[in-house]
Formats: sequence, C-alpha cells, structure tokens
Amino acid sequence: MILRPPVWIITLAARFWTMVGEPPPYPRDLRLVLCWLPELHLVEIPQLTVQSALACAHRFGLQTPEMLDNRPLAGCFVGQGNQQLILIDSLLEPGELRLTLAHEVAHFLRDFDEPRRRAIARWGPAIQDVLDGRRLPTLEERIAGLLAEVPLRGYQHFLDRDHWGRPISEDADDAENAANNLAYELLAPFDELPPPALASRRRLADFLVAYRGLPRMAANRYAAEIIF
Repeated sequence: MILRPPVWIITLAARFWTMVGEPPPYPRDLRLVLCWLPELHLVEIPQLTVQSALACAHRFGLQTPEMLDNRPLAGCFVGQGNQQLILIDSLLEPGELRLTLAHEVAHFLRDFDEPRRRAIARWGPAIQDVLDGRRLPTLEERIAGLLAEVPLRGYQHFLDRDHWGRPISEDADDAENAANNLAYELLAPFDELPPPALASRRRLADFLVAYRGLPRMAANRYAAEIIF
C-alpha cells in the first residue's frame, strides 16, 4: 500500500515554494532559495553546538532558553517576531547538510510561521505582542485560542534531550517527526516520484539516494513512511 503525505505537509511545502519561487534542481539545496526570505537568516558554523548556537542567536538579538546541556548539533531554528535564524553545522556531509537545512526550514514553516499566520488571521496584527512575549494574552484570547486550537505563545524550542539523545517530551518528539516528514517533501516531493520507484521500499530508498540526494538512513525512513 502506498500512502500519500498528509494534506498539511503538501500545503506547507506548496506555500514555501510560493514564498521563494522555483525549486532548485535535484538534489535540492535550499540555500539557493532562502535569500528570498529576508527575515530568515542562515548561518553555517563548523562543529555547531547548543552553546555556539545560542551565542549566535544572542548576537542576532533573539531570546533563547537557558540552562540547556551543551552537545553537538546538526542544526537548529530560532525565531522571534520578524527575526528568524537557522544554524547548521557547515562540516556536515553534503547530503546530511541538505537534509538538516530542510528539517530546520520545516520547523520554521510548521512550528513558527503557520501558528503565527493562524493567530494573526484570528485576532489581527495586534496579537503579535502576545506571540513575541511583549504582553500576556487576555482571558478572552486564551479561551478563544483553546476553542479554535490556535496557540497563543511564541516559538517553543525542542532542544532538550535525554541521555540517549531522544526528545524528552511528546510535543518535541511529534515536532521532530513532523519536521522530518516535511523535509522529505521539500527535497523529494511525493508527486514527482516515478511509479517504478514505488514498487518497493528498497527501490524507493535507492531512488531517493541516487536521484534526490537523501542520506541512506533518511531515504529508508521516508520509504517506510510511504510504502506499507
């Protein structure tokens, strides 16, 4: 059985290409199009860590969480108001770098941009003061937000991990899985997969590695999401 990606993934991926224009050729390197998002900055840091990422975010004037254990990072996203920042380890292998960047772009789209769009559509531009932490939501706003399932909070980080490197909360685990799946759609859209590649998980994974530039482990995971 072949399972199409959920509608939200197709919708957010399509919105992204509307924002930045024509997709680059395969294997897709999103660095080639992020210049069309002037509020989203990309910084590549060799041997990126939690602490070097937070220090860079501070230099951009962004608020960051405190008391996080330091550890290596492939990439991370930080966003507040009209300032967003993606950091990636510049020493990653090309395939891992492309995937990491797409994963962080997915966090921007799903966990930052989409909730803000929904909140502003519901309450108007004034609600940005709540989203950016300049005031607390009123009781009426909190109740309406719960009823409409529109979160009234700033971007929540998902950097905390346990001793095995796993997300420590269900929300963080869901966000990471969702970002992976949206990243796959950005780099290897379902509707452009040739029918012969969908004959089996192995054939699909081989195609994704050879023609879409995905790392082998990511290709195997993506194939398992599509073919049952």
